[in-house]
This record gives sequence, structure tokens and C-alpha cells, in this order.
Amino acid sequence: MLWLGVAVGIGIVLSVLGFLLRKPSANNNPNMEQQSPMERAIEEALSDAARLLETGQTWDAEQRMVSLVEQVSQEAGTTSREYALALFNQAMLFLWMDDNTRAIPLLRTACEIAEADESMTADLLTFQENLGVALSQNGVHSEAVELLQESLNRREKFFGRNHSGYACGLTSCAEALTRAGKPDEALPLIEEAIKIDQQAQNSSVIEEIALKSIILQAQNEEDIFPNWSDLPAKLQSEIPEVVHRMSRTHQPNMVLGLYQKLRPLYASSQPRDLQKLKEIDVAISNLARQVENHPARIAAFQRIMENIGEHHPESVNTLLGMAMAYTDAGQTSSADDAYESALRVSSQNGPPASQAQVQRNYAIHLAETARIEPAKQMHQEAIGNARKSGNEELLGRTLCAYGIFLQHAGQTEGVVEFLEESLLALPKSHPDALSAESHLVALREGDSCQCSETNIDSYLDFLKKLVLDRAPEGLVDQITYDEADLESPVSVSVTREPTEEESQQLFNAIQNSLTEIRMSSSRAFYTE
Repeated sequence: MLWLGVAVGIGIVLSVLGFLLRKPSANNNPNMEQQSPMERAIEEALSDAARLLETGQTWDAEQRMVSLVEQVSQEAGTTSREYALALFNQAMLFLWMDDNTRAIPLLRTACEIAEADESMTADLLTFQENLGVALSQNGVHSEAVELLQESLNRREKFFGRNHSGYACGLTSCAEALTRAGKPDEALPLIEEAIKIDQQAQNSSVIEEIALKSIILQAQNEEDIFPNWSDLPAKLQSEIPEVVHRMSRTHQPNMVLGLYQKLRPLYASSQPRDLQKLKEIDVAISNLARQVENHPARIAAFQRIMENIGEHHPESVNTLLGMAMAYTDAGQTSSADDAYESALRVSSQNGPPASQAQVQRNYAIHLAETARIEPAKQMHQEAIGNARKSGNEELLGRTLCAYGIFLQHAGQTEGVVEFLEESLLALPKSHPDALSAESHLVALREGDSCQCSETNIDSYLDFLKKLVLDRAPEGLVDQITYDEADLESPVSVSVTREPTEEESQQLFNAIQNSLTEIRMSSSRAFYTE
């Protein structure tokens, strides 16, 4: 039996990354004004992969790009522009999946191909920018800044200092410097970029203004939008969404402070933009949850409810979020009130699915506060409404919650059936499917479920099931986890010496499975 160390960590499942992506375009690349059939095929492959990714088919999305890269390598060769573009598009898919680890080597190779061909200068600039941003987001700050500064010099020669192509490089370099803890060096760069794009009337100026606010917040400046009143109304309305998109890879405490300074600007405007205020409060509540700032989180939910009222389609989810915020703050009575309000509103205005979601969450809260019989009744009502809704995923989640509740309460009769039915209803990579599977394993082996502990064995059992679907047939024997091994905590035992192609497929299978679990977890609502 052979063992392979795999440099991937369980921690990747919990990471949340954003990404600012820039692609080669006909606007700055004369080579792409007339696309060849192969170049069109490369773009179509990425579009196909994106559609698959949107529906949760991460492995199929990956395989679409793997096949494309292999086809291009055979037809155009591995030193061709087409091959570099194929690698770049494959890297784009990984970046959309927040998998910088696999994107970075692809971008490096694309850069090497472009550097050897003078006609690919525009492509090289795009490849370098995305590589620099990926390195920056992965914490490789020194190399990222050095690469982006080198690329900026190339942009000056290629575009000139007054071109938006140069401003684009200034922006990427400024953001990398900010992540590296050097906002003072970043500020003059972003101010130059804003000046260039304002004169050019380039739409990218909105991203640059948003980044400037992040830089000023990193400097602890009080006024992070010094020229707010001079901004056109259209730009003002777009700022919250752009800040949200760009701020995901910065420190949440810093970004929370930014939003708290941004909100009064909208609150004092006339007429008040209630939708923007709601979006800002949603962002504040999410960031406050990350940093455990309970007062800020609760206040944000209270403002949202004042804003939208009980008859709004989002009122039930808002009340559920408020209830969870009170629970996390240890305010049980207030949490009860919020759940009761959510229950009343969903019963009056909501479909069975909405009622089932409220009842499921409320039941969990009741059980956690030692009100067992009311919790049991609430769980049963949740399952009934979930069945009426026809929503299979919701049914799986309510069944899973009830099965785990019964197991914790020592009422094991029927638990296996509830958990097994939940697994039939849930996608394999759903976080609740992991919970159901781990509790089933404990039941069958006569062990406690160890919910209060890190259940690595159950996690790895779940991971193995995903990997086996994607790895070469008959290759994987066992997967183990060693907390002491910081570089390669996940190891795989194989039944035979793998070929180079099999090793790559196995690595991709593990990375993809981790990514699918993480992406599924980030999509799930109220999984606690």
C-alpha cells in the first residue's frame, strides 16, 4: 500500500475569497479583434464550465476545461498563444472556485509563454495582473507586489501613463500594497488611477473609488469618501456593491468599519435609497457575525426590519437572522421573540417552505435551550411543511435536524430512517449531508456523535466518497489527516503506483471535492 502526501488542508473548506478578474479583450489587445475558431472554442469552453459551476457541477466544470486544454495542446502546441489562453481560462475557472492554489501555476505558465512572444504583450499584462492578484490573496505579498510593479512598468511602455490600461495596473498594484499592510504606498497609486479614468470617462473608476475607501479605512481615516457630494448619483448608487465585491479579501474588522462610515452617507441623502441602506445593513450584519460584534449585528437586523416591514418577501429570513444574532449574543428571551415573530409572519404570508425553515431553526434553538418537548413538536411540524413544499433539499435538512435532535435526546427509535431519508434528499456535498452521515456512522458503531468535538473521521469519510467518484478507478484506498503535518495534512493511500496522469487526476479530485464542500457550505442558509 502506497501513501501520497497531498498539500491540501481541511482549513480550505472554511475559507472565503473574492477575486477581481480581468480577461484579455479586443479593447486593449489587437490580436483578439478577429478571433480564430480555436480562440472561440476556448471562450465557449469557459462559458460552458461557468454554467456547470453555477449549478454546483464543479467536477464536470473542471473536466470541461481539462479536455479543452488537452485538445489545444495537441492541435496548437504547448508554446502557442492558444495554449496560453486555454491555461488562462482554466485558471479563471479555479479562481471563480476560490482555488488560487491550482490557478497560480497555470497563470505562471501562461506568463512564461507570453513573455517569449513579443506579439503577446497585451496578453502578458493580463496574465501578470491576475497572477499578482492571486498571489496577493494567497498572502505571497512580496512576490505579488514585485510582479505587479514590474507589470506596471510594462503597461506604461505599452499604453502610456494617461491610458486606462495603465490605470488598471495602478489599481491592482495599490490593492496588493494594501493587503501587504502598506496603504500609505497604495494611496498615491489609486489617486492617479482615479484621475486617469475620470478623464477617460472609464467605468472602472467606480472600482478605484471603492478601493480608495478601503485604503483610507486601512489608514484609520475618518472621511473615507472625501468627495462624496461630487460623485454622480449613478456612481453613488453602485458603491456598496463594488465595495462588497472588492472587500471580501480584506480584514473583516476593517471592512466593517468602512460600511459603518458608508451608511450615514446614504441615510442622510434625499430621497433616501432604502434598498441601498438594506444592502449596507446586510453587509454589516454578515461582517459583524464574522468578528463577533453582537451589538452591531443586532442593530443591523433591527434597522433592516424597520426598513422593509413584516410584509416584505425578505422579512422572514431577516427575523431568522436576528434570532440567530440574539442567540449568539446570549440573549435567549430576545431570540425567542424573534423566532415567534418569524413564525407568525411565515404563517400569515409565507408558503410551506418558509414555515418549515422557521420551524426547523426554532426547534434547534428550543433544543439548545433545554426545551425538549416543544422542540420535538416544532421539528415534526417543520418536516410536515417541508413535505408539503416539495422542496427536496429543505426536506433533507429538516429530516437531518430532527434525526440529530432525537439522537442527542437519547430517543434513537426511527433515527436511522430519518437520517437515511435526509441523505436521499440532500446533494452529496451539502453540509447537512455531512452531519447526517457522521451521525449515522456513530449510531451504527455505537459511539457518541462527538458534535462538540472536531469530527475529522466523519469529515474524511465524507470527503473520500466524493474523491472516489472522481479519482482513477480502484486507485484510492484510504485518506487520513495528520494535524501535526502543517504542509501536507491530508494523505492518500493508493493501491498501486499511479501514472503521472493518475496522480494529477487524484490531486484534482481531492482539491475539487474540498472546493465543492466549501462552495456548498457557503450557499447553505442557516445550517447551524
